[in-house]
Amino acid sequence: MPVKKDAKPSILNFKAKHLQSPSRYHSGEINTLEQIELTKADYAKVHDEERGTRLSLCGKFRFKVCLDPNYKGPRYQASRVAVFLTDSKAHPVPESFVPVVEAKAA
Repeated sequence: MPVKKDAKPSILNFKAKHLQSPSRYHSGEINTLEQIELTKADYAKVHDEERGTRLSLCGKFRFKVCLDPNYKGPRYQASRVAVFLTDSKAHPVPESFVPVVEAKAA
């Protein structure tokens, strides 16, 4: 019998300035993604290979990501952004979420 895999964490849709996830390619690094607002239709227009989900830094939820559709240069240079779907149910901010605090210049 095949071993049943653990269920993935839920995908949450909430507003934040930035979201963080562990790097998929470099152990110990953290990716900080700016969040943009898109409708479901605009998100669906992004090619399948340019969108997906990322696990949160705390590991308790996932969030939607895509290559920035507003980037005007070559697609391979576009940065990945977190996505808030404006026409989907907004979830409450999870307790495990720690917002990114940007250092102020002295």
